[in-house]
Amino acid sequence: MKRKGTKRGKVITLTTKHARTKQDLGNGFTRLEFLNLPIPARGFRTFRFSGMERNVIPISGGWFITNDTTQDAWVTANYPQTSRTWIITMLNPTKVNRTTQFFVIVKNPS
Repeated sequence: MKRKGTKRGKVITLTTKHARTKQDLGNGFTRLEFLNLPIPARGFRTFRFSGMERNVIPISGGWFITNDTTQDAWVTANYPQTSRTWIITMLNPTKVNRTTQFFVIVKNPS
């Protein structure tokens, strides 16, 4: 996992090899899950999925907080940056460090 940026606003780049689970959805679609990704207290993280390595096309992305779900968290961006890259930026306004689960649905163009 490549990590860049400042302490409160890192960009974490993920590829298919970083997925903890892969679920075949049929017809060339796969759901990739990335678990326990950190978001600091009063900070944000940008998760950048790159499909270049396996030549996959991201179709959709999503997330949920995996600890302390009673407090707020917001996604400020959730979009395809390019035909092979998906971006999700999450904000944690609380006073505690939290983790998230990020997932992306990809299509193999072959």
